[in-house]
Amino acid sequence: MTVFIGHTRFSVLDPSSPNWQITQSGRFKDIDEYREYLFSPERLELRTDIFLNYSLPELSKAAEKHRIVHIISYSDLLPDPWKSKLEKAIENYDFLIGDLRRSGGAILDPHMVAEEALGGNGIYGLYRLDDDDILSSTFFSNSAKYLKEEFAGMQVSFSDGYTGFWQNNFIRNVRKVHWPMLAIGFMNICSIKEGKIVSQPRPAPHHIADRTNAVIIDPRHPSYLWLRHEDQDTANKFSSSQIRQEIFRDMEKYKPVAVDFSFDPVFPAIAKSISMHRQYSLMSEELVLVSPSEFLLPKEMNWFELIVELDCGKGIKQHNALISFTIRDSDGDLVTEPIEGVPFSNDPKIKHYRYLKTELGESISNVEIQLPEGLTCNELRVQRFLNVESEIRVKNAKVRELT
Repeated sequence: MTVFIGHTRFSVLDPSSPNWQITQSGRFKDIDEYREYLFSPERLELRTDIFLNYSLPELSKAAEKHRIVHIISYSDLLPDPWKSKLEKAIENYDFLIGDLRRSGGAILDPHMVAEEALGGNGIYGLYRLDDDDILSSTFFSNSAKYLKEEFAGMQVSFSDGYTGFWQNNFIRNVRKVHWPMLAIGFMNICSIKEGKIVSQPRPAPHHIADRTNAVIIDPRHPSYLWLRHEDQDTANKFSSSQIRQEIFRDMEKYKPVAVDFSFDPVFPAIAKSISMHRQYSLMSEELVLVSPSEFLLPKEMNWFELIVELDCGKGIKQHNALISFTIRDSDGDLVTEPIEGVPFSNDPKIKHYRYLKTELGESISNVEIQLPEGLTCNELRVQRFLNVESEIRVKNAKVRELT
């Protein structure tokens, strides 16, 4: 027999825990200030919404096909209405077990839950899920092949998934992630016989687990949705004015998902809440770049990606073409001073710019711009840079809005 045992800590008050980033950030002076943050209405409303209305429906879909027991540990100090909402969900979903914790009390042992579910004999997979992350409904189908005796004592990491920014009940700017041993869904394969654990991985931080245990890395099936938002615990190392900017900067490491990609097969319960990027073509036919060529964006944009295809002739060198941006503030006035995140030139014909990839033959440049709040761009120019006689042909130019 096999079973999946999941565990979510839902705003458990445990200031001694080394696992919580917020307790290590130095942001809180004492436990009272920490408690005020942990149980703030804004934080609890967001996490309750994500967990109850997005994460649990996906788990419920999976529970139709697989044996899943998911433990929710929550504090007896959790205020209403969020405590009542959580307990109602525990009552409504058969696969959930509530673990009401008093301050300093022990968490319900997942191994004991597995022993009871298996009748003392079988293989089980232990996984962790934060209250603001989501596992795909296919995660369990892909994991089931590893719930075998020969894999007991190992760990499994489905390294590929997605990340997106949570805003106004929509998941935006979704990007593909490859991150081996990420905590989301990281699974321990365990074996129990006659009520005794005979094989399990040794304890180790997930990001260096392969130094202690045999870890299976399976990148074939995207299996999670890592949500970003301004109230995430790992962002508390930054000031409130920096959080959004730092999140966006980190997300730039990952490639945006194709516009026509469908999330229905992997996240059927929440696919309609995933907002895909709108993409616009900026030109109808290719052109030879002689003088600066101006392009109007379809609307004012704060965060966007440009995809520019060039075809360059002999003698071309690096940085022989660039894009300069017309940036305005909230009053519509032209921004002529340097801003964070965008290179700046004192040349009045350039100002804010980014280089394009220039090499012999065809090349594609992906240029992502995330402007500070209150600034937008609705016009840009593609132009030659430095004295070079090589032909530069602009074959295509598109813009993808990322917010």
